[in-house]
This record gives sequence, C-alpha cells and structure tokens, in this order.
Amino acid sequence: LFSEPRHSHEVSPKMHFRVPTPASPRAPLGLHTDTNGRPFRYATLILYLTTLHPVDGDGATSFPCAEVSGCGQVGQPLRSQLLAAANQLQRCGVRHTKGAKGANDPDAHKNAEVLLQGAATHSGLQIYPEAGKLVVFFSRDDEGTEDPSSWHGGAAVRCSGESGGKWFLQIFKELPLAVRSSSDADQARFIERKREHLRRQRALRCLNPIFDTTHHAGHSEGHRFASGQQLEQRNTLDSEQEHFALEWAIRLLILGCLAMSVMARFVAVSDLP
Repeated sequence: LFSEPRHSHEVSPKMHFRVPTPASPRAPLGLHTDTNGRPFRYATLILYLTTLHPVDGDGATSFPCAEVSGCGQVGQPLRSQLLAAANQLQRCGVRHTKGAKGANDPDAHKNAEVLLQGAATHSGLQIYPEAGKLVVFFSRDDEGTEDPSSWHGGAAVRCSGESGGKWFLQIFKELPLAVRSSSDADQARFIERKREHLRRQRALRCLNPIFDTTHHAGHSEGHRFASGQQLEQRNTLDSEQEHFALEWAIRLLILGCLAMSVMARFVAVSDLP
C-alpha cells in the first residue's frame, strides 16, 4: 500500500486476540496515539479477521476525536472539547491515557477522563470489526505534527461471536532511517507523499487522515474526517480483478504472519537444552 519496504526498526506485524469481557469499561486498555513510545511511526493498518455485531459484540476501534458527518452544530462543542483535551495531553508529553496520572500537568488526568468518556459514549468515529475490513490511519498530518484526531483504542468485546472473540492483524509504518536523520520539513514531506500515494491508488483512495475500507461483498467504503471536513463515502473498487488481487494479497499477508509466528516458536523450542 505504501510502496515502502519494511526495515529493521519497524515492529513486526502482529496478530491479536481479544477475549470477551462483558463487565469491563468500553475502553479497557485506555486510549492512545500510535506515536506512544514510537516517535517515528506515521501510519497504522488494522485488518479485522472476525465480525462482531455492533450492538451485542462491539469491539470497535474507537476514534472519539474524529469528525463524522451529520453531527452538525450539536456535535461540534463536544468534539472541540475532546480535541482540546487530546492536544493538552500531547503538549505535556502524554500519549496514553494510562500515563496521565504521572504527568506534570495537573489537568492531565481530567483530560484523559474526557477522552475515555468520549469513547464510552461512542463519540467520534466507531469502526466495528468485520472480517476482511482494512483500516488505515495516519498518526501525523501533512505538516508532520501529531494529529489529535488519531487518538484511539479498542472497545471491549462483549460476546464471543463465531470465533470466540476478536481477531485482528496490526501493522505499523515508521519513517525509514534515512528520513529520520533529515529535517522536520523533509519528514513532513515524506508523510505527505505517502498519503498522496494512497490517494492516487485506484483500489484504495486514502481519505485524509483516516479511512477504513471493506474488501468484501464487492464494495469498498472510505471514511474521511480531517479537521473542517465532513465524512465522505466512496466506492473505490472499480473492477472484479482489483478485488480478487487485493483479497489474495491480504490472505498471503496473514499466512506470512502465521508462518513467522510458527518459525519463532520452533526456534524457541530448538534452543531449549
């Protein structure tokens, strides 16, 4: 998708499983930005491998600060409050709501609670797990600054569904080593080019700064919520050939991750005395 080879300083793709926790808060692991502990990370991909019902199963990826069409004037004050809380947390060095208690800012804990309450009340954008759905979002904007709209977290899984819980694959993209040593302006241009590269792709048109795309049932939807812009939906699959090729690319990616996991376990066992 990014036409950028993986490098040794990027975290390997990871498969995750979330067990049902019906009694837990909606965001049991808290909310965070993906630059938390990884300052050179600029984009994240999440591939859902199971489907959960939005009401009974939830397990959504919640973006409480994101702008969604249809909220109108009623939703704007709440979003402004959420964005202000996210910005204040970032300014005092907090990238995860769990880190607010130890921050120097006396308002950090209160701001973290504002974001968690936003997730609990389904504010912003909620992307529900659907097998085959791919979510791509950027942690930084075209100026290279951290985007407060990208604060997110996984909602609690409320029921087991057909797979016993929620399975998903997560991939992170980080600035290449050569770009990291360049100026802030060059780093910003690199991120801007990557976003523009996604926009130009026919099968996946990146809708800045976050979009989700569904690659099954013969259609694809994108969600746009940049500041001052409304969510848009577009059909971005123009042919059955593109759909078929993309499906197989996703399948091969999953098989590759599973193969790496099996090999790692084999090596670990072989090293035992």
